[in-house]
Amino acid sequence: MPPAGVRPADPAFFEALVLRVPNWIGDAVLALPAVTALVEAFRDRTIVAVARPVVAPLFAGQAGIDEVVRMTDRGAGRFARARRGIAAALRGSAPAVGVVFPHSLSAAGELAAAGVQAVWGYGGWARRLALDVALPRRWVAGRHRWEEYALLAAAVTGRPAAERYTLATGAGDRTAADRLFAEDPTGGRGPRVGIVPGAHASSRRWPVARFTEIAGRLGRDGMRVILFGSAADRERTAAIAAAADPPPLDWAGRTPLPVLVECFRRLDFLLTNDTGPMHLAAAVGTPLLDLCGAADERVTGPRGPASEVMVHPIHCRPCVKNSCAYNLGCMTGIPVESVYRHIRSRLEMV
Repeated sequence: MPPAGVRPADPAFFEALVLRVPNWIGDAVLALPAVTALVEAFRDRTIVAVARPVVAPLFAGQAGIDEVVRMTDRGAGRFARARRGIAAALRGSAPAVGVVFPHSLSAAGELAAAGVQAVWGYGGWARRLALDVALPRRWVAGRHRWEEYALLAAAVTGRPAAERYTLATGAGDRTAADRLFAEDPTGGRGPRVGIVPGAHASSRRWPVARFTEIAGRLGRDGMRVILFGSAADRERTAAIAAAADPPPLDWAGRTPLPVLVECFRRLDFLLTNDTGPMHLAAAVGTPLLDLCGAADERVTGPRGPASEVMVHPIHCRPCVKNSCAYNLGCMTGIPVESVYRHIRSRLEMV
């Protein structure tokens, strides 16, 4: 529900809405219910999303978003470029309301520098300087990240935001996925099991040797195993593909975001570290298992009834840190056998 004591933005006083969306894929997916609520509430206004290139495709295909401004720069020059990009996207529309999802001062500063008249977001001791409406951080204590974003949207609109994840794919994305799946030497026999062995932080990665063992065992069971990842994950996926028997398909670096979404739609199951692609799969309803180490699954875990989380409960997790001082016990404590049996059970192959 909308928070008490906050007056929502009055559409009679603005002509455009500028959304500074999250910087990371997982957070961007979790912001989709809030973005949808804002778009539906102000559908008769010009709506612009400001996004980093890595997440921009998620919003470029969203109904109701008129334009996506890609923030490609860091440093002081980003504010001048934000001003020019947002001004060009608004095409003279003024005044505008801004909604800032990231908790950084610089993200709020981008909209303030662009001359957005009323910038909403969660406050901080310095961040308040760039916000016109600074909501208290205590509102989101203990909430899942999607709820945090939804509550921000509810404050702006005066209406609750439903948990809905809309991920658009076009004909070109489906054609690209068709070409990839046509490479399967089995000709399409057996369940399709995807594996995402990468993650941006070492504290969120299950060991490569364990993914290799899982990939081989599943392949020998007659499953069609596919490795997914960005170009940065190629060394990791190549090592798994070279060592697993039989070798899985390796599509790392070959699936731009909309194509990845379409590939996930076609899987029977996904085994994944806690990472952005996991949230894409959860959003389209792919059955999945999240191997969760440093992350707090209560705050950033995958959503949906088909998503499950496996953890090894040790004293220091969740630390939410990018590196580990304890030999990565939260990840190495997750045994191969437990993961293997879970996948077989979920696919009803026991």
